Amino acid sequence: MSKREFIMESKKNSRLRWMLGVLCMLYAGSMFADEVVIDGVTYDLDTNSKTAKVYSVSQDAESIVIPQIVVFNENSYTIIELGISFAGYSNLKSVTIEMPMTEIPSYFFEGCTSLASVCLPNEVTSIGNNAFSYCQSLTSLDFLPDGVNAIGDNAFSGCSGLTELTIRKGINYGYDVFLNCSGATSLTIEAIELDETMETLSVGNWGFSALKYVRIEDADTPLNINLPSDAPIEQVYIGRDIDIVNGDDFANVASVKEVTFGEKVT
Repeated sequence: MSKREFIMESKKNSRLRWMLGVLCMLYAGSMFADEVVIDGVTYDLDTNSKTAKVYSVSQDAESIVIPQIVVFNENSYTIIELGISFAGYSNLKSVTIEMPMTEIPSYFFEGCTSLASVCLPNEVTSIGNNAFSYCQSLTSLDFLPDGVNAIGDNAFSGCSGLTELTIRKGINYGYDVFLNCSGATSLTIEAIELDETMETLSVGNWGFSALKYVRIEDADTPLNINLPSDAPIEQVYIGRDIDIVNGDDFANVASVKEVTFGEKVT
C-alpha cells in the first residue's frame, strides 16, 4: 500500500469512527429519553430516572389534565417539571394540575379567555403577577388553595366574569390585583392587618363599575377607603375597630342607600 493510499484509508477510518460515535451517542440518548404524546400533552420521559417533563400542549385543547404520574409502556413516570405556559390558550376551558407545585408563575394563564374551571394542587402558596389576567370566563376564585399567602400585581386584572370578590385574611396582595374586574357586584375585605402599602384601599381606581355591595370586616389598623363614585353601590358595611373612615369615601357615591357601622368606628 502506497503512502497516499495509507493516508486515504486512515481518513476513511476516522470518518467511520466519528459517525459510529455519533450513532452511539444518539442511541444512548434514546435509551434514556422518549418524547410521547398522551391525551394531548407531550412529555419528555427519562427512562433512567423514571421522571417526566411536560414539553408542550396543543393550543387547540379545551380541557387539560397534568397528572402527578404518567404511564407509558407499562412504566410509571413522575412528573417533575411543567416547562410550558398556557398564556394565550383562548380555547382552553378547563385545566387540572395534580403535579406538586408551589407557585403559579407570572402570566401563566394570561389571556385564557375561555377558562372557566381551574383545579390547582394544595401545595400552591403563591400566584404570580398577571397569572390569570383577562381570564374573562372565570366566575369564582374558589379554586385558590387555602395555603395561598401571596398574590402578585394584576393577578386577576381584567377578569370581568368575577362577580364576588374577597380580599382574604393572611394574603399579601400586590398592586391592582382586581383591576378592571368590571363584573364584580360584591366586595368583601376580611379582617386584615394592613401594611403601609394598603393603608388606603383605592377601590375607586379598580374599575368596579357594577359594584353594589361593599363589606369591610374587622380591621386592626386605621383604614381609609376610596369607593368608586360611578358604581351603583347600594349597601356598605363597615366592621368594628376601624379607627378612621374618610367621609369623602361616601359623599361621592350618590347611589348608597344604607351604611352600617360596627363597633368602635370613628
